[in-house]
Amino acid sequence: MKNGLLTIPDGGEIASVVGQDVRERAVLHEWPLSRVERIVFDGGGSAILKTQLTAASTERAFYRAVRDPALLVTLSDGEIGDCDWMLLPDLGEAREDWSALSDEAIRERVRELRRAIGRFDTPAAPVFFDFSTPEKLADACRRILPTLGNAGMTEQERSRLLDWAEHGAAALWNVPVVLLHGDCKGENVVPRETGTVLLDWQRPIRGPEPLDEELALLLAGRESRGRYAPLAAFVMGHWYAWAYRTCLPYPFVLGMGKKFLRGMLETI
Repeated sequence: MKNGLLTIPDGGEIASVVGQDVRERAVLHEWPLSRVERIVFDGGGSAILKTQLTAASTERAFYRAVRDPALLVTLSDGEIGDCDWMLLPDLGEAREDWSALSDEAIRERVRELRRAIGRFDTPAAPVFFDFSTPEKLADACRRILPTLGNAGMTEQERSRLLDWAEHGAAALWNVPVVLLHGDCKGENVVPRETGTVLLDWQRPIRGPEPLDEELALLLAGRESRGRYAPLAAFVMGHWYAWAYRTCLPYPFVLGMGKKFLRGMLETI
């Protein structure tokens, strides 16, 4: 069944895969690029169905390539139209809440999670955005410049942005370049007696290790002021510009890209 950009498996398609009829389904989270539902089966038990636009996610490939106690194991997965779907274990509603944490406490929690993420860092682990070298960052910047020009960013702003990407940012790569979650926030962290589970591997990144901390602060609505703050703001702005250009041509999306990139220019 079609829902905006997404093609979502219907009850019959799910039943044909799992061998059980679907008794009920409830949407837990939805936005244009993905939909998360709880599926309850006639025979008892439940699972999570996650459907996402293939062009905007590498999560299905990630779960196929990487196995670890801190990751979910798909019960089943497949393709439908231009979307991927995954049937995942139902872990309930418990998530970490970072809203009352200080900035430093958020950084510390991300550093703790990074110890688990380091175990996933193998050549087989796919990434959505590769910022593993200054040259790849500069290439990514060049690709979004036309979109930013069409959005009203001035030639001077775009020139400053490119100059930073080509020259000013190079010193940020004097740390380990690693697999990054890219979307570290409390709602993607599930505490369990057997250990923490990390959710949402739609768009992992390869880049300088401190980047995950700065992105976590931005995602929490905090101000990132560390050495890697400009890079984090660029990565956020780049994502919105990329999304606008490829799959979400909405003014709000482009506006968010400009917001992050103009904010970044004020810090360099």
